Amino acid sequence: MAEQFQTGTHSLRNIVHCVFDRMMESEHLNRTKSGGASPHTWIAATSSLVGTDTLRNLTLCDTAFGDGLRFLALWAFWRKHRAPGVKLHVVGFSAVQSWAELASGRVQPVGPECQPLDAELKAQWPDAVSGLHRLTFENGAVTLTLAFCPLSVALRQTDAIIDVFWLSDAHTFLNADCGVSPAGQLVRMANANAQVLSTGLDDCDALHQTLRKAGFKVQEIAQGGHSFVHGRLREDLCYTRRSALAGADVMVVGAGVAGAAIAWGLAQRGHHVKVFDPLLRASKAGAHEGHLAAAVTPYLSRDDDFRARLSRVGVARAWANWSVLDEDARPQRCGTLCLPTQGRPAVSWQDMLEHLKLPANWATWLAPGEAAEKCNEMNEQGGCYLPSGLLIRPDRLIPALLSHPRISIQAQAVVNVRKLGVGGGSVEIEDGSTYAAPVVVLANARHLGSLLNSLTEPGTLPMLERMSAVPGQISYYDAKRFNGGPACALDAAAYLLPQISGVLTAGGTYDLSQTTARVSPEGHQEIIEKLSPFLPARRPVLASKSVIKGGWAGWRAVVTGRLPVIGPLDGYHDLWLATAYGSRGLTWAALAADLIAAKLNNEPSIIERDLLFALRPR
Repeated sequence: MAEQFQTGTHSLRNIVHCVFDRMMESEHLNRTKSGGASPHTWIAATSSLVGTDTLRNLTLCDTAFGDGLRFLALWAFWRKHRAPGVKLHVVGFSAVQSWAELASGRVQPVGPECQPLDAELKAQWPDAVSGLHRLTFENGAVTLTLAFCPLSVALRQTDAIIDVFWLSDAHTFLNADCGVSPAGQLVRMANANAQVLSTGLDDCDALHQTLRKAGFKVQEIAQGGHSFVHGRLREDLCYTRRSALAGADVMVVGAGVAGAAIAWGLAQRGHHVKVFDPLLRASKAGAHEGHLAAAVTPYLSRDDDFRARLSRVGVARAWANWSVLDEDARPQRCGTLCLPTQGRPAVSWQDMLEHLKLPANWATWLAPGEAAEKCNEMNEQGGCYLPSGLLIRPDRLIPALLSHPRISIQAQAVVNVRKLGVGGGSVEIEDGSTYAAPVVVLANARHLGSLLNSLTEPGTLPMLERMSAVPGQISYYDAKRFNGGPACALDAAAYLLPQISGVLTAGGTYDLSQTTARVSPEGHQEIIEKLSPFLPARRPVLASKSVIKGGWAGWRAVVTGRLPVIGPLDGYHDLWLATAYGSRGLTWAALAADLIAAKLNNEPSIIERDLLFALRPR
């Protein structure tokens, strides 16, 4: 068998057969068993089933991820024998588990060839918190999307186009309460001619019946001394549609945190992106020139609402994506201490943490003495410490994102956007020039309304039509006057961030009456009044005007419900909106970038279906 593949000339069947052949030569994999059949037996069985179509991506769903050994085996040999440009996406359904729990559950050791990959998996393994978690390897060529939730929830909530399903626990699968048949949920996600493979011989008859009723042709096959149930989706039954826009040129309108993050996320996946923003004439930081620091912090709610779930993903994506940037632009993991307020007193925080039962390494209550030691500030009431809180420099981050070699900049305002009949869109800029591309993303926040007028009829998007633009400011203080300032971000009615280059950042204000975003003495005073209650030792310093070293002002676009608006316009994936980020612009920025890029490039979604629905333009 040939050692190298030519781009675009070999099918998935050839790739997987090559994987299998090499597996049979490697004795160590016979020791890394996961369930009744070893990893190489699963892949050998799969190799006989994958069709001969030439695909750019293989997406596989393991409905019982377990100890991860099947994933490691598949990744190891995909890595060694893949065709150039082909990607591997794996969706794994799992109970919430820490790395220690996963590793302790392995009944066999990891083989030598998989050990380096296991170390990479361990390094990225998420905290034991429910929800979807995206892990990225091989510069994005391999992804693992872990669904930490009950199987019934994972089947309902996963948004992906799957080529192969592995059912290693057929009994649990058949008894999953999905509201509809669990096999029906497979059909919802299935690509054309999708395959199902299961070792559920104890439930063989029930599994046959369930798969057939959902629309799969079923048979039994033998491989490596094991019997498998095999299902293939009927040729006339497919509800999914793969995107034809992978790698397509994209135009992004707006170069704030939303536009810059989206442009970079797409460029990382091979798209050539043109970004339009008149504020780039003065600086590559655009509207965020002089914006020295901002915090990215998870939001917590007792009912774990949409905003809380989305914020967890947003913080995780900001850390995972932007940590590869140059040191002065990448996030710093400083942690955030959330302090009690009148609206959320200490007892409310403690009750919420007890109810959510989050792992202590993700969120924990600190008594006053512990809190004071953690933040290096006097503390009277304790606080909730979130180790994942990030400190980001927007005036460094945005230029770094826009410096990607696949991104070009047009420092002019877009005055009109049109949807092209053949797909894609065109933009007209202020000098009368027009540009066209297969994909257009509108990420220009408060200026979005005038562009939407040419794309939609009045009343079509009532929430966006009521979007408000709210100005606000932050203040800068001399860190020396605060003995260096806090060691972590402090968040209450106002926030105070660790120093950057001798300057502390505090914020913020929201003034609906202002028509311009400006730094004002009144704004400085409002921030001081918000800080004073939780910084009792700093009140004399805050009372001195000489402590103020300037500030920054900007705009926030907000809609009812305080969620961002991210999604395709009218359901088409060639025209996207990303707006209404409010005061959590940096939290939503990386999330939106990965969400849009996943849809365009046939990757599994990074968030659940109910969250996708909640973010849709409306």
